[in-house]
Amino acid sequence: MSGRLGGLKTLIQNEVSSDFYVYCFAHQLQLALVAAVSCHLDVSSFFGLVNSIVNIIGCSNKRHKWLRKAQLVHLAELIEQGLGKSGTGSNQQTSLSRASDTRWESHYKTLTSIENLFGPVICVLKKILEDTSLKVRGETRTLLQGLLTFDFIFMLSLMVDVLGVTHLLNLALQRCDQDLLNSLNLVRIVKLRLQRMRDDGWDILLTKVVEICMNHDIEIPNMTESYYLLKSRR
Repeated sequence: MSGRLGGLKTLIQNEVSSDFYVYCFAHQLQLALVAAVSCHLDVSSFFGLVNSIVNIIGCSNKRHKWLRKAQLVHLAELIEQGLGKSGTGSNQQTSLSRASDTRWESHYKTLTSIENLFGPVICVLKKILEDTSLKVRGETRTLLQGLLTFDFIFMLSLMVDVLGVTHLLNLALQRCDQDLLNSLNLVRIVKLRLQRMRDDGWDILLTKVVEICMNHDIEIPNMTESYYLLKSRR
């Protein structure tokens, strides 16, 4: 949109040179989040694993069908256990969406879809691993091992919470009737919410992570053990 040669900004300014271009605040927020993520090794590695999972499942219609079938079974189990909702508009099927650095809200949608479809995603990866005709079995095994870890669940829950806060700001910044003073106030509120999450949100986050790990038989580290950073004498 802001390209120097064929972008909409350039085409309009060629006709009316006095027009002034203002970057979309929501787009700037998205690019700022992406830049922050790329500077943190653990978070950047996490998103690399997420993108690989989405790509390996989303590149085949056959695997899409496996995901839909696994999702139907998962929803039926939730309803039977009394954990799911039944009725019009409830428990609609969703798919894994790819994240893009230039698309608003894409990272948040990708993570929430993986969180909601975590069980079905595991089922599909196991099914790919069992299919001897596929050449991606080795990559699938690596992805499955990375998925079924406490670190992955922790990072998934953390990023869903953080991006969930910025997601509301993102939607507000896209409103046509939003003025600058109100936008600055919204940014201040989001910063306060993130700081409150940092100060008081540990117990809530850890409880959520432990519950997910227990539901999927994922090993949980002992948080009360002493941690020593030792270097090998060899």
